[in-house]
Amino acid sequence: MIRAVLDTNVLLAALRSRQGASFEIISRYRKGEFALLISNTVLSE
Repeated sequence: MIRAVLDTNVLLAALRSRQGASFEIISRYRKGEFALLISNTVLSE
């Protein structure tokens, strides 16, 4: 399985708009196409 770490800006952009690459990434994650990893640094943002 593919694993990915996303920048906070990608997550926020996906929440703001249902169009664009950021939303597509989140949609694919929700379909189970890859596992989302998060670091302590991203959590602290």
